[in-house]
Amino acid sequence: MELKNTATTLTLPDDIEWIDKYTWTNTKEKSDITLDGSLVIQTAQQIKGRPITLKGGNDFAWLDKSDVEALKSLADTAEDMILTLNDGTTYTVRFRYADGAYDVAPIAPNVDTFNNVVIRLMEV
Repeated sequence: MELKNTATTLTLPDDIEWIDKYTWTNTKEKSDITLDGSLVIQTAQQIKGRPITLKGGNDFAWLDKSDVEALKSLADTAEDMILTLNDGTTYTVRFRYADGAYDVAPIAPNVDTFNNVVIRLMEV
């Protein structure tokens, strides 16, 4: 799996998981009550904005310091990126800054290896 923009390429661990792959639907609805008490429901297809949350854990999908620096560089540029999955499928994505672009935690103090990785993207 790979995440890249025009200047930086980050190879992600093969075992990182796309945790919200099957929890999103592109069908959206909004309902309102009118002044006379009627229910109005509007339904439409959302074309973009699908969340893509990539997550590692305590014992899998670790990143080293250079990977975390590349991840930070990608987040700092605030531009569209290409996410390529292991099966070759690609998505044009951006970070979900409002949710926190990413989280990482060092596995121990003064160690340059990180776990509990969460990368918050959305399809654009």
